[in-house]
Amino acid sequence: MENNLENKAKFFALYWGQKVFKWNDAPMKSKVGITHMTKHHLLNMHLELKSVSLITDEDFTEIMWNRFPFQPSFKKGRIYLEHLNCTQCDFIRSKGYAVPFMGASVGELINMGWLKMEGSQDESPSPNKSVKNDQ
Repeated sequence: MENNLENKAKFFALYWGQKVFKWNDAPMKSKVGITHMTKHHLLNMHLELKSVSLITDEDFTEIMWNRFPFQPSFKKGRIYLEHLNCTQCDFIRSKGYAVPFMGASVGELINMGWLKMEGSQDESPSPNKSVKNDQ
């Protein structure tokens, strides 16, 4: 997948309406929406998302119940994103968790500056560092 503004906008749109949009290292988050889909915003903002490894028991149970509805109980364990169906992946995304996008892993999305993990102390690359500006 090419690192350009069009693909970055598509990725951001998957989190539409969620309060996960951040201007560089500003302390507050905004909801992803139409006002943030300008070239200027896309070059200078990233999403701050949760790691799937930190999934809550409630969210994990919801995913597992949708996958195995006849299983009476579940033991929290690993979630293999490649084995989830679209509905389950959309559910995880709707809760603000980072998931791969168009063949790019979460790590690659972090390296491109499109997202930063919530609570991460590591400095992410500048969001506009390597985005190809096609306009």
